[in-house]
Amino acid sequence: MKGFIRWVGLLSWFSLPMFGQSSTPLTTTDHFTIEPVTVQPGGETVGFVVGVEGSRLYTAYNMEIELPEGVTLSKDEYGNQAVMSLDEGSINPVQQSAYGPMPMHLFSYLEQSTGNLRVACFSSTNADFTAESGNLFIVYVKASPYACPGEKQIRMFGLNLTVAENAQKYIPEGDENFGTINVGTEATVPVSIAAENAYGTCILPFDMVSLPDGVEAYRSAGISGDVLRLEQVASLEAYTPYVLYAPNGYSGNWTGTVDASEYPAGGSVTVNGLTGVLTTKEVDEGFILQNQGSGARFYAVGDVAFSLPAGRCYLSDPAAANVNVLMWDNVTGISNVQRTEVQADEVVYDLLGRRVVQPQPGHLYLSRSRKVFIQE
Repeated sequence: MKGFIRWVGLLSWFSLPMFGQSSTPLTTTDHFTIEPVTVQPGGETVGFVVGVEGSRLYTAYNMEIELPEGVTLSKDEYGNQAVMSLDEGSINPVQQSAYGPMPMHLFSYLEQSTGNLRVACFSSTNADFTAESGNLFIVYVKASPYACPGEKQIRMFGLNLTVAENAQKYIPEGDENFGTINVGTEATVPVSIAAENAYGTCILPFDMVSLPDGVEAYRSAGISGDVLRLEQVASLEAYTPYVLYAPNGYSGNWTGTVDASEYPAGGSVTVNGLTGVLTTKEVDEGFILQNQGSGARFYAVGDVAFSLPAGRCYLSDPAAANVNVLMWDNVTGISNVQRTEVQADEVVYDLLGRRVVQPQPGHLYLSRSRKVFIQE
């Protein structure tokens, strides 16, 4: 079956003159259409219907579809990114077979490296569509959890409509048509923190008044030396970068209502050196939260840019350039506190990340080598 699908996909890209004598393309006011749909950020896959408003019976077409930022191709329950429309309103001809109604056209699609979808449809027997206007195919899409709400434009270009006689091609005037898709305001953001890491980062497109059990959140208060100073918060504000702490790990979906008017220009926000991104970003400098075998730390980006997923954060503050920034929270969640004495050449910090010159007995301190200890 997969071999047949690949064959159909390749065959559909051959030029139509294989099946008839080609003529010089003509322009037409006929155009493609898209039925408006609404997709929720981080929500379920939806399908939009592409059709044609025509003045003649066509037998073939091809196009490329460009989706707006924040909306990407998805798949239906059978793994299809696009399918021929056979429901009410469809103009695709069918014929009866032992297996039921079978389409009389070959339909194929191919996702481009740009994320666009290229579509082609034709009939080896030059069968016409059943009407001049109607539905042709369905495209399945989803919206990023961080997509900005509002009505967005779907662009169709590289358009051709072909009739059977002499394989005459018609090009819709302007060679591009448009449709719309509405991104809703009810967002669902997946949050996952591995137990072996305990730490993660996030930036949400909505406010969150309370955190689930087992998860703590911290806002950056700046960098002191090679220590990231954190301030614990009880609630999260929209479009603000945070460090999350879950000692036993966590996985779940957070939901909320997005205010499009607050969406930050440029798609990123920086607070005291911690930058959260709302679209995938190639980070070529700064520090990325990683676990390289000894727990989660912020490590400097190397010679190769790091592809940071949407909804994540990184340290962009240049103050600690070329230093692996160790991340400390307050005493909450820190175990194995040791009672010891500071060595003469040891650099230590208090729980606010400030360097301490004269440690006092009975107080908690941080160091690069021992994490947290009590001064004798």
